[in-house]
Amino acid sequence: MRALLPFYMKRRLLNRSTLILNLLLFGLLGCLFHADRIVLTLNPALYEKPRLLVDSDLYLELSDLKAQEQFRLTLSEKKDLEVKDIRVTEEEERWILECLYEPDAFMKLNLESLLAQVVEQRSIRTAGEEVRQYLQTAAYKKTEYSVQTRSGGSDATAAFSVMTVIYFTALSFCTALAQEIVSEKAGHLSDQILLSVKARTHFLAHILVSWLIVMIQISAAMLQFLFWYSIRMAEDMGKGLIRLLYHLNLTSYASTDLKSLLFPSVAGSGARMMMVLLFLLTGLLLVQICVGVAGSYVHNAEEGAGIQAPVYLLLMVLYYLALSMNDPAGMRTKTAAVLSYLPFFSMIFMPCRILLNAASVYEILISLVINLALLWLVMDFGAVLYEKGLKSCVRKKSFEVLLKKIGKKDPGRN
Repeated sequence: MRALLPFYMKRRLLNRSTLILNLLLFGLLGCLFHADRIVLTLNPALYEKPRLLVDSDLYLELSDLKAQEQFRLTLSEKKDLEVKDIRVTEEEERWILECLYEPDAFMKLNLESLLAQVVEQRSIRTAGEEVRQYLQTAAYKKTEYSVQTRSGGSDATAAFSVMTVIYFTALSFCTALAQEIVSEKAGHLSDQILLSVKARTHFLAHILVSWLIVMIQISAAMLQFLFWYSIRMAEDMGKGLIRLLYHLNLTSYASTDLKSLLFPSVAGSGARMMMVLLFLLTGLLLVQICVGVAGSYVHNAEEGAGIQAPVYLLLMVLYYLALSMNDPAGMRTKTAAVLSYLPFFSMIFMPCRILLNAASVYEILISLVINLALLWLVMDFGAVLYEKGLKSCVRKKSFEVLLKKIGKKDPGRN
């Protein structure tokens, strides 16, 4: 075991693919933390307000309603429309809005609300004294929400981010163990290793190395993330990035810093993230062990490629199933609760329920005990199946070598 661990660690870490992967991740994180500058370089007019082309009378009416806060008001001219231009023309019973491209739903709502206020102000000016006094003093009742739980849009966004990280992390690491086992068997390296160690020791060494590799890669990714985070905070506290996210409706905060967005000061947030990481590692280890045992029954690299497709399909189903329930109400349903107890499913569902405050402490502990118990059973029985898989391949190879030595030919040849 002592000799196997350094050998596998060097083999998995000190190679070109790992170096390229970390360089790509480093560059990707740098681009994400400076996405606002990249977007502004490609599209300098991103933050420009849409321009409303109106006549002189409507210009004054919209100015009184402070429409300049949302739009650029310009007197209408008979010219071709630009990308962000909207020409407003009034007819007897309707408004005509001309534009190059159809506005989004939020823009339509703002325009319709603004034009409705114009009609309302006209009605007030032309109404009788009693009606005018009533309309001017009438006010809408203020609406306030009394929310019983703290979960909201920010938690749903965090859950979605965690789901995405778990999905792509699983895609990266789950089939690595099977590929390594298949490559060892194809190169006859496993036959040489099994002359010195037992198959069970070989299997446990693979599992331990896989777990250490996941931890090292996650730690390396966190260090790269903190590096770019520190640089962006030193530049402008991330305000440019926050402005871009707010413009894209990805955050509801118009003015804040990056620290408040990424690390909200919520009681127990550190403990919740530790539980999320624990479920992630347990789920990845379960999938890796199952795929590794299946890889021991594969005879060549061509057959090994067929293992990846079912794993990727299963992970994709889990991801989209969790995505369809990614809200506080969805994660409190019986379906989400049951799936958060089941191994493999709990790798995604329980972290989402934890982040959305949809799981109690007892539910978290029960799910964790189920996962750890299954992990122990899979490791115990997996070692037995792994040894049988390797022996079956060794017997087949020995039989093929024996046939070659005695010179037996294929019966189909003459």
